[in-house]
Amino acid sequence: AGMIEIRGEKNGIPVLLTENKPMEVNLTLNQSPEGFKFWKLNEDKKQWEETPCVISSGSTNQNQLNLIDKKIETQEMVVEKCENQILNIKEKQRVEVAESMIPTENARKLIIDFDPKDYPELKGYKDLEFEYILPKNKSEASINEYSRRINYAQNQIWNDVDIKKQGDFYIATFMNSKENYSLPIRPVLKGQSLAFMQAKMEDAAKDKQIALQKIEVEKKEAELELVKLKKQHENLMLQLKEQLRKSEEQTARLEQRAAENRANAQAKANSIQLATANFRTNSFGVFNSDKPVPYPPQYPNFIVFETKEGKKIQTENAFVFDLSKNVRYSFGGYFSHTIENLGWFDNESTLVIIDDKGELYFKQKINAQPKNTGKILVQHMDKKDVTLENIQSVIREATGIV
Repeated sequence: AGMIEIRGEKNGIPVLLTENKPMEVNLTLNQSPEGFKFWKLNEDKKQWEETPCVISSGSTNQNQLNLIDKKIETQEMVVEKCENQILNIKEKQRVEVAESMIPTENARKLIIDFDPKDYPELKGYKDLEFEYILPKNKSEASINEYSRRINYAQNQIWNDVDIKKQGDFYIATFMNSKENYSLPIRPVLKGQSLAFMQAKMEDAAKDKQIALQKIEVEKKEAELELVKLKKQHENLMLQLKEQLRKSEEQTARLEQRAAENRANAQAKANSIQLATANFRTNSFGVFNSDKPVPYPPQYPNFIVFETKEGKKIQTENAFVFDLSKNVRYSFGGYFSHTIENLGWFDNESTLVIIDDKGELYFKQKINAQPKNTGKILVQHMDKKDVTLENIQSVIREATGIV
């Protein structure tokens, strides 16, 4: 259990916290945080009220790190996938034969009558003509040579022209009695067929651009998420380092405080597990952190506490220390269980009560009290003897717990 009281004052005058500027409190836990709850005392109602508290542990942060690592891996795969898709779209080759039959800018045409039926590979196309194939090298010398050869072919008188397919293009051979003269040509679309194919290619280009834009957006979102996740990863690593530093400091304090029993101190230090409890509050007051445990059933009879001299005790608060479970049960006063709820389990337990005058009484092995009687004899501890050492001795004397 851990209880803290937070107050504030300036020049001896109490101050208040504003709602929009809460105070943040970080508590280092020296027990496992599993099952812990946190309360604030309502000083008007004299009742504990549960209040929000964030428990952060090393194992929790490690789980978060593992989760973020997986998310980072996923986002990196998304980015890589988008990059591959963008590359594939940009480098996609034309697959339709008709797309390769769009006329080339500045290419000169071969004016000749021909029947497409003579060429089986072209029989499915209408509105065809041939153009001379431009050289791959677009230098001025290459273009001049291209024009010179076509001009020569057009200025001669030929008896016949033969067109044959050769690989991916065609060869036009001009013939007369003196020579055979060949030039590379290719079939291209014209008229309505050309207009239809150009419109189709424009639509395909638009679709390609839309697809590219969509993937670019997806890639950008994945990259932003990746930056965000890596920042979260960095922050968690910093938190883990800070918690480790605090844990090491806490371990050192525990070892110094329990040097006579280092084994127990080390076990306690190991149980810290980098745990902290963090909460914000807009007001000062009393706060309590504890792990809720089931309370024992109420004692079946009305209880009257007396000393061996016959003095009846007016009980304000009662505490049952269960020595087997190492648990304290609190009754009366500010606690949620009243004196009427007082009870204990069959485990070896010590009862400590405080009367209306602040006097302390106790009874060891209260669990041995017969259930068929309501009178319980208690032993008085003089106020001058009420020290932490004596109280611990009374609570633990029966079992020798240190």
